[in-house]
Amino acid sequence: MTIYGKNTACAQAALEMVKAIIEEPEVGKVYQGTVKRIMDFGAFVEILPGKEGLCHISKLARTRVENVSDVLEVGQVIPVKLIEIDRTGGRLSLSYIDAIDPDGETKAPARKPFNDRDRKPRKPFGGHDRKPRTERSED
Repeated sequence: MTIYGKNTACAQAALEMVKAIIEEPEVGKVYQGTVKRIMDFGAFVEILPGKEGLCHISKLARTRVENVSDVLEVGQVIPVKLIEIDRTGGRLSLSYIDAIDPDGETKAPARKPFNDRDRKPRKPFGGHDRKPRTERSED
C-alpha cells in the first residue's frame, strides 16, 4: 500500500486514518472515543470510524450516577476501555471508569482466614443482653 501526501506529516496522518478504518476492536485496549448519543441507560461512544459501543451508566463512575448527562455530553472525547465484544451481535461494551481509574477501589478487600479464636461468643435471646429472670414472690 502506498500513501502520498504534500509532506511527511500529511502522509502519516492519512496512514493513521486508514489504519483506524481497517482496525478491529481489541478487548482490554483503551481508545479515545467520541460520545455520539446519550440514553437513559448509558452513552454510545464511537471508538473507531464506524465502530461504536455502549458505555453503560454503571461504567461511568465508581459511585451511583443518576443521569448520564451529569457525567458526559454529546461530542465529548473520552477514554474508554473495551471490556467485551458480544459474540452473537458483535456489540461492544465499554467502560469509562476503567479507562481513567484502572486500579480503582472496586475490588473486595482481602479477607482474613477464619479462625475460631476470632469468633465472638453468641449473645443469647436474639442478640440482646438480657439478665436472667428472677422469681417474684407476691405478697
